[in-house]
Amino acid sequence: MFFFFSKILPGLLFPYPLFLICALIAGLKLKPGRFKKFCFILWITVVLGSSYVVAAPLMRSLESRYAPLSIAEAPQTDAVVVLTGMVTPLSPQKDRPEFSSAVDRILAGIDLLKNKKAPLIIVTGGSGLLSQLGEPEASVLKTWLVQQGIPETQIVAESNSRNTAENATETAAIAKQRGIKKVILVTSAFHMWRSALCFEKAGLEVVPFPVDYYIPTEFPGIEAIFPHSAGMTVTSMALKEYAGVIAYRLRGYL
Repeated sequence: MFFFFSKILPGLLFPYPLFLICALIAGLKLKPGRFKKFCFILWITVVLGSSYVVAAPLMRSLESRYAPLSIAEAPQTDAVVVLTGMVTPLSPQKDRPEFSSAVDRILAGIDLLKNKKAPLIIVTGGSGLLSQLGEPEASVLKTWLVQQGIPETQIVAESNSRNTAENATETAAIAKQRGIKKVILVTSAFHMWRSALCFEKAGLEVVPFPVDYYIPTEFPGIEAIFPHSAGMTVTSMALKEYAGVIAYRLRGYL
């Protein structure tokens, strides 16, 4: 019984759900009218967007576009291309990078390289900050890869690109110089759709290798139904990715 309540009560009493409960109580005290209707619509939108009920199908619609691929199933290619976005910018750590959940990208890249699926790994991406502060992420990762025992001759760091479209064009320029035509593309599963389309538009033959999945294959349990800040984060990421696809299509990147 204790275990049950230890899972259920936080779903109601943590700051985020507690705020939603208080917001509902406050909304009920508003005078009837358009503003009250607007507040309730906004409240319902936030509650649903924070729940697994909405977040999971939305994110899964992106993550399921390309089937997971094992290392053994991956074909031989000319290079492994890893998109950055896994190093925490401006971290106080000085002797090593501090990774986010997207660290699966570079770990998969190492596995593919060690299993001889390609002779070269290209890490693409500079700083994602508008101010461009700090060392470019690709350079940070190259140093880290060397520390992990990867020969420097097998690593190419592309540090000029600032977004996915530039990742593709800058990598394609490197590929042209080196005679690279077919690559294994490694990025987060939700981001693979836009990434693969960009790299194909740039003229490369792409083998998608999605990693960093957010949605499990099975329903995680009743506690996932409660609104949670993590659910809103997943919903926001999925909506941002769809917005990116639309913007890239309008811009001609896809």
